[in-house]
Amino acid sequence: MCQTVLHCLMESPKITLLSELDISKDDFFIKVRVIRLWRKPNPRKLDETLSIEMILMDEKVKRVDSFCP
Repeated sequence: MCQTVLHCLMESPKITLLSELDISKDDFFIKVRVIRLWRKPNPRKLDETLSIEMILMDEKVKRVDSFCP
């Protein structure tokens, strides 16, 4: 546990691997590389982005598809 705010900032957070993600929790620190990134256009308005799609990879070479609406 942190003693002071400065001490908390100096501590490295525990990195969670992609294989260790758990849907019952919602607070993670992940360290990933974006290996593929593309935008998904809105089918009704092609000049608008519906979402940004990504493939992420962690240090254990676990890959996962993800998106940002």
